Order: sequence, then structure tokens, then C-alpha cells
Amino acid sequence: MTPEEIGGLVALASSNFPHLQKENMGPSVILWNKMLADLPYVLAEAAVCQVLATSKYWPNIAEIRESALFITGNKAPTALEAWGMVREAIRKDKPASTLPPAVQKAIKAFGGLDGIGYSEDLKYIQGQFLRAYDELATKENHYEELPAQVRELISEAGVKRIGGKVDEI
Repeated sequence: MTPEEIGGLVALASSNFPHLQKENMGPSVILWNKMLADLPYVLAEAAVCQVLATSKYWPNIAEIRESALFITGNKAPTALEAWGMVREAIRKDKPASTLPPAVQKAIKAFGGLDGIGYSEDLKYIQGQFLRAYDELATKENHYEELPAQVRELISEAGVKRIGGKVDEI
């Protein structure tokens, strides 16, 4: 997205807050440019509009990025949706690799689809899965909401260098 498009988004948002229209919006333009530039303009505009429609306050970066993730359908499924996917995968003998990443991680923590499917106490496993999945999905969503350059920095920082060797943390 160009700085001019970012300026247009800030102007769009400020039109919803008449008392701010006299303020210098330069700092907001700079921040939004840094934190939203990786989003396509159409997506960013839709996300800003969604936040404006549901909030009484000036949209912040986290709300806009969360809204963009929701709009694109890249948000991790809810815990109950994930459990439904697990049950369906077991019933239809589908591989876990066909499921969203957060669901795959939760399945792996429970010994795979076979570990879940052959469990004697499925109600207990369901409760534990829902709790574990909620934590994984929250982390996944927060990571996906980050700007591309921040995700890149995190992935680079995820490599630990000890004694000249490169090992993953």
C-alpha cells in the first residue's frame, strides 16, 4: 500500500471522529504506514470500515489487523469448530495434514488422530483438546496478525547461534 493510500485510510477513520479532524494526523499516518503497508489497500479499507462500524474509539493497529485476518478467512477456527474438524477427520479417515495449522498442532499434542480416536474417555480428551487448542489458536492468530516484516524478524530471531552452529530453538 502506498503512503497516499494510508493517508486516505487515516482520513476515512478521522471522518468518523469530527473532533479529531483538526488534529495533526501525521503521526497516525506514519504509524499506519509502518504497520499496515503490507496489506492490500482493499483489504485494509474493509478492515478499517469494519472496525469503525463496531467501535466507539479510534481504530488501533491490532483491531485493524485482526479485522483483516477475519475478513480473509485466515483466522484460526474456534475451539468447537476445531474439535468438529478432528471428529470429522477421524470418521472419514482424513489425514491431519488437511486441517488448519493450529488444529494440526493440537492434534499432535494428543498423539495424533489415532491417539484421539482410540481414546477410551473421549469426553475428557475433548475438554483437554478444547483448552489446549484455545491457547494454540490464540498464539496462531496473534502471529498471523503481525505485519510481514515483524513475522520475518521473529523467524530470524527463532534461530539460536551457539558456538558458531545454527540450531533451531
